[in-house]
Amino acid sequence: MTESKNIDREWRPPGENDKRSPCPGLNILANHGYLPRDGKNYTTEQMRDAMEHFNVSKGLAYVLAKGSILLLGENGKLSLDQLNTHNVIEHDASLSRKDASLGDNSKVDQKLVDQIVSLHVNEKINEESLAKARNIRESQSLKENKDFTFGLTQRMLSFGESAIFLLTFGSDKKEISVDDLRCILGEEKLPKNWKPSEKRITLWSVIRLAGEIRKKAEAFRSNL
Repeated sequence: MTESKNIDREWRPPGENDKRSPCPGLNILANHGYLPRDGKNYTTEQMRDAMEHFNVSKGLAYVLAKGSILLLGENGKLSLDQLNTHNVIEHDASLSRKDASLGDNSKVDQKLVDQIVSLHVNEKINEESLAKARNIRESQSLKENKDFTFGLTQRMLSFGESAIFLLTFGSDKKEISVDDLRCILGEEKLPKNWKPSEKRITLWSVIRLAGEIRKKAEAFRSNL
């Protein structure tokens, strides 16, 4: 998608009145100006077109955008903070956010980012890293959160999110350097040399990778 050279894509953190969500990808798109930086009143078309920067297929981008608006939006539009609503799309045992009943579920928890980094494989975060991280977070939430909810819907969402994250930021190799991970999750910023995957990210590629991460997580649990 061609765009004007005059468009400001410099990273800037959200201002005092800007809205942000539990989704690092959408926050990054807003922080870089691919979505309006105020995080307010996005249309389906705005969200779909912004996701193209991540090489997400139009079909998948439309499903994600339209689904979010139908579930949480108002008058056909969505502000990012509406995604903070607990147990609609947002859920317990997030890899980078506290559970809603334990703290702010919209802001990055740097300790959780450090926890993912500790699971690196040769300084890379890959399927194995995220599978282990999923197990750890579920165990932590089960132990610490008396209101912990994690049924089939939340489980499916969690593995789907991990797959989208790895496909979006892990390029075709599906791995992310620990430095880039800190930039992406810790600052919600695109790494300097990041490039989108050359392969289009489709619903099928997300389902397939989510299944692979889930199988690895189950295998790790069975060996505990």
